Amino acid sequence: MRADKLSKLKSGLLAQQNTFVRQAQLNQSSVRASFRVAQLIASSGKPFTDGEFVKKCLNAVAEEVCPEKKDVFNAVSLSASTITRRIEEIGGNVYAQLQQKTKEFDFFSLALDESTDVQDTAQLLIFIRGVSANFEMCEELAALQSLKGTTTGEDIFGKVCQTMEELDLDWSKLASITTDGAPSMVGATRGLIGRMNREMEERGLTAPLQIHCLIHQQALCCKVLKWDSVMKVVVSCINFIRAKGLKHRQFQQFLSELESAHGDVLYYTEVRWLSRGRVLRRFYELLPEINAFLHSKDKTVPELIDPEWKWHLAFLTDVTEMLNSLNLQLQGQGKLICDMYSHIKAFEVKLALLLEQVKKHNFIHLPATQNLSAENPAVPFPAEKCVEALEMLKAEFGVRFRQLRVNAKEIRLFQNPFLADIDEAQPSYQFELAELQNCDVLKDAFKPNSLIDFYAALPNDTEGKGYVALTGKSLGTPALDEGCRSNLHFWSLLLDQWNGVTFFYNDIVHSSDSTRLFTDAAPSAGFGGFFQGEWFAGPWPLSFPNHATSSALHEIYPIACAFTMQVILLRSSAPVKGTSASGGAFDAIH
Repeated sequence: MRADKLSKLKSGLLAQQNTFVRQAQLNQSSVRASFRVAQLIASSGKPFTDGEFVKKCLNAVAEEVCPEKKDVFNAVSLSASTITRRIEEIGGNVYAQLQQKTKEFDFFSLALDESTDVQDTAQLLIFIRGVSANFEMCEELAALQSLKGTTTGEDIFGKVCQTMEELDLDWSKLASITTDGAPSMVGATRGLIGRMNREMEERGLTAPLQIHCLIHQQALCCKVLKWDSVMKVVVSCINFIRAKGLKHRQFQQFLSELESAHGDVLYYTEVRWLSRGRVLRRFYELLPEINAFLHSKDKTVPELIDPEWKWHLAFLTDVTEMLNSLNLQLQGQGKLICDMYSHIKAFEVKLALLLEQVKKHNFIHLPATQNLSAENPAVPFPAEKCVEALEMLKAEFGVRFRQLRVNAKEIRLFQNPFLADIDEAQPSYQFELAELQNCDVLKDAFKPNSLIDFYAALPNDTEGKGYVALTGKSLGTPALDEGCRSNLHFWSLLLDQWNGVTFFYNDIVHSSDSTRLFTDAAPSAGFGGFFQGEWFAGPWPLSFPNHATSSALHEIYPIACAFTMQVILLRSSAPVKGTSASGGAFDAIH
């Protein structure tokens, strides 16, 4: 009786404990689900109040799919206040991780952009990219600072100092700073750059590399191709079609009836850098349909049937698309300045080639212009105006990116130190470059790896410090990664403890030399060995399981072959070579 009573009490206690454990697990799951939904809402840019709508959807799904778990879904808190609190906590955690990450930076660079929001408040975006001693790169938004009053260089500098203090960044590790071309940013006296240089000088540090945002400069280069005679007509026609809902719907229906490749025209937005190229391409491809629709509405646009204007439209469409492609090449996370500079140099070469081709009426790289040329228009190609536009664009690229060419040698040195001219390098780099360029191991390591992986492989234990300023690493022999070191450790133990050790219970036999047995096997190729003066080799027989993944099974197979061959040799004095012994080997193993 007492034993039964004690057993019931224990069971009741365990049931109560399990109840608390299950409830705690459910609470934790509900909180995690709430955080995940909040993260999705924030990353998608949705209103925080959408959390309540998401909860209604979850409850509806639970009622239909798993009614018994409706209470579990209902326990997930997704109110607007909860979502707000969750997102604030996520943001605080991300910022704490960034603060921890910045402590590992050996060097870092800043990129700044100032814009105005819908409430006319100036917002300063500060991005940071840092690299650790192992060349692990981190690229993140460091701060979003509001400028309530003026937006002078001193105001921006104050926000930069505040951000660096909050992230505990070391000024001596600041390698470069990227801005747009606004006077408040690049001004040598009152601008941010001038103020940063004075701050670095007061601290006894070298001024950081100053770069005008390459993507911004490329967009500014595009502005030389105004061609208002084309753009005003295009924008006017698009606005006429889309200004009123009825006309817009009729135009879409018109395109549908004609089974057009596109269902609508695109609005032109000047502040969006890629907008013009996409709008022109769509307008050019729908030009016959647009002209027909405008005629049906008693609106005459003489330029749409003007052959010379069509030439201008086709040429501007092609050139703008080329500029859009360059812009997309420059975008993206983790881009290195050497890669971006290579894209810009390549585009400048393409411009020079295109200039010569257009002079000869060769439109092989201008698809819209080439298609129009195939129609044999009444007016010849306006080569003079198009050549003039390309020359202006080429000159603008030369002016805009002249600052980048000043640092071309340093960029090239970082991009490929094996091809750098030692005589032109700074004296502090020359000895280490000599070591690097004459190391065949490093040359082989450079070819298959990315630039970041290559520099990450360089150790920190060399004496020279000159190259550290450029790459954050010293030069020397490459370091092995963790996987390689693990493999080498495994083989060192295996060879030291097991090489030549027999698997047979015989104290007399101590090594492969005494048995004269040497074997090897590879699942993809076959097996082979040498035993008692005879060799054998062959592919895996059909009776061997092709799905076998055991290394031991593959390795023991040629051992069994060797002893099978020995039995055959004992029964027959004739020597047996090749794979004749392998036929019955698998049966012996099996």
